[in-house]
Amino acid sequence: MKTIDIHNSKKRIEYAKLTIQKRFSEDNSKTACRFLDRLRLDNKSHGRVANYAECIRRILEIKDDKKIQEWSKEDIEQIHKTIADSDYANSVKKDTLLALKRLSLCSSR
Repeated sequence: MKTIDIHNSKKRIEYAKLTIQKRFSEDNSKTACRFLDRLRLDNKSHGRVANYAECIRRILEIKDDKKIQEWSKEDIEQIHKTIADSDYANSVKKDTLLALKRLSLCSSR
């Protein structure tokens, strides 16, 4: 049975990937796009992947001065603090911090 994508999640994912590639360093954008592709391979819904893409954009706006793979514990803690101190809604903070955790774990492999 084919489902209707009323939220245009597939297009949101592609648009988010293009935005990430245009705005952030080549290494970090490649890592982020591989991470998003991996989520689809792990059977995450298009809506969930689109949400992760937006979270990654917020994370990279905070820290794009070095490769994700080279982020230290202190770097991750600083990103965490910046997100926690932001004006985002608590649900957005929670999703972004979860994305930070998964992204940092994924890139350290």
